[in-house]
Amino acid sequence: MTEKKFSLEESILIQNLIKNIEEDDRRIEKQQKAYIEKPVFKN
Repeated sequence: MTEKKFSLEESILIQNLIKNIEEDDRRIEKQQKAYIEKPVFKN
């Protein structure tokens, strides 16, 4: 299996993508916690 060599530009793009995904994950986690702490729907 040959390893693909990424150009500098590609690796920066990939790092930014990963960073964005991690930030999204944290934001979603916060929203879920807030939702659990303050349920919108009450029976």
